[in-house]
Amino acid sequence: MTADDQVALEERVRQLEVRSAFQERLTQELSDQVYALHKVISQLKEELEQLKKRAEDSGEEAGLGPALDPPPHY
Repeated sequence: MTADDQVALEERVRQLEVRSAFQERLTQELSDQVYALHKVISQLKEELEQLKKRAEDSGEEAGLGPALDPPPHY
């Protein structure tokens, strides 16, 4: 292997190491974002279930509550 080949090989290894480090950082950032979104989705699901339960408990159907009540003059 010539000196030029050795230098080219070392440069290629360095570039691969830089790419690998970038990919590791990017993977961690994406993982953190997915985790944060999972927490938000879980909270929204819980809120939705609470709203459904509240609507069922109050007798409202599909958010129409007062629209189903008879007018006050009856």
